[in-house]
Amino acid sequence: MLDIDVTIDNDKIVYSLVGNLNTSTAQKFRDCLELHTDFKSIIVFDFLKIKYISSDGLRVLLDFQLKVDDKKGELKIINVSSDIMEVLELTGFTNVLVIESSDGENDG
Repeated sequence: MLDIDVTIDNDKIVYSLVGNLNTSTAQKFRDCLELHTDFKSIIVFDFLKIKYISSDGLRVLLDFQLKVDDKKGELKIINVSSDIMEVLELTGFTNVLVIESSDGENDG
């Protein structure tokens, strides 16, 4: 299960995610991102309540990062738990994404 709360404020959009970002929920996340076609220059993914991320979820993040790069925007993932951060580090995503762990440190 994945719940997505979207908050839009001028040129910033925040996606607050709750649950698991996996094979069965990755398409829902992708659809939500595509629904907001009026591209904002600052995109934030709040992972405070993300419990699990699979390779399908990682693929959505990478695909969206590439779109943001093409539009010269800024993408940041905030409130990343230590478990999710470990996955992002092992997969090399900390070298590609701007990531802020739940302790407030910038890891990417």
